[in-house]
Amino acid sequence: MLNSFRQSLRYVRCHSPGTAWREFIRRDNRHPLVQLSKYGCCGLLATIVHNLIFGALGWSGLLPHFAGQGYPPDRRAFYFAAASIAGFLVSDVVAYVTNIAWVFEGGRHNRVKEFVLFTSVAAIGFAAGLGIGIWDILHGSGSSWQASIILVVSSTLVNFVTRKLLIFRR
Repeated sequence: MLNSFRQSLRYVRCHSPGTAWREFIRRDNRHPLVQLSKYGCCGLLATIVHNLIFGALGWSGLLPHFAGQGYPPDRRAFYFAAASIAGFLVSDVVAYVTNIAWVFEGGRHNRVKEFVLFTSVAAIGFAAGLGIGIWDILHGSGSSWQASIILVVSSTLVNFVTRKLLIFRR
């Protein structure tokens, strides 16, 4: 890990912003710093999609999970979980498609197995974050958005390393 950090520092020092940008947009770049940055962009897009769905379901009244809507914490936690799951299902597909198109190279497994593994890894981080978010709503003074942030951070911590090591070739 220390070696990767040194390589990243060397990469930043040796490349102009223009060269770094050209490297960043190339599909075949394997430098860990570039790959992690691209992975972060895909994750950001998936997070935006998740939160748009999460927010739309709350604001539309279909799953009114936001604080201040007069629901007891247990009902709000249920709506929070349902809206989060809906957001997860769509954002996971977005994350998979963008990661295959731009970050990782498939081929270690067939596409179906690759997607199942990709989603399983995401589901583990998602389930942990969802559990903490629900606990925060039920026992803390957490809002639905605070619980959603907890969910996103915990998922991100698990996903990159697991996907890089177990699912994709690079």
